[in-house]
Amino acid sequence: MQKTGIAHQKRLLRKALTSKLRTMTEEDRRVSDNLILGQIAALPSYKEARLIFAYVGVGWEVDTLPLIRQALAEGKAVAVPRWLADATAAAADSTQRRGMDVCLIRNVDDLRQDGETGFWEPLATAPLVSTSDIDFIMIPCVACDEEGRRLGRGGGYYDRFLASASSVKAALCRADVLQELIPVEAHDVPVDYVVTESRVIDCTY
Repeated sequence: MQKTGIAHQKRLLRKALTSKLRTMTEEDRRVSDNLILGQIAALPSYKEARLIFAYVGVGWEVDTLPLIRQALAEGKAVAVPRWLADATAAAADSTQRRGMDVCLIRNVDDLRQDGETGFWEPLATAPLVSTSDIDFIMIPCVACDEEGRRLGRGGGYYDRFLASASSVKAALCRADVLQELIPVEAHDVPVDYVVTESRVIDCTY
């Protein structure tokens, strides 16, 4: 029997779009990153935020380190994720929920790169932060649609975090992979803003 479930649809779409993202040249990624980070930095909700959450981009993801450095220089507090157990390994199916801790960093020297996964994480000594204290969240994605539906890597490690967060949520999405409709499951949490190189899409209406 042919698989037609939403989880299967997401896997096929994720595979196709990550393949497309990997074809970007280093220069194209750099230009795209700078434009997207500029859009984020101009958001009033970002400017007003005292504590921001930022993933640390790797590979085809938007490289957030320049904005993390800028935020720290401006006196903002910055929190980043630390994956729990095998959370960095993409789940075979979306029913496998993964978790993460949220930790404060003082500077980018508080980050280390995992030798196996390549993901950047805070040092073991980094203090934990309550989700309720975060004012603004930057979220990675493979792609989004204009309603704020987000397609992630498939591990499920942001789901519980986003569900418990009441702060502003912004997904950083390259315009080339912006979709008309992202298939979603019951646990998927939409974002408030989808931020591309050329525009900020308000999904709260």
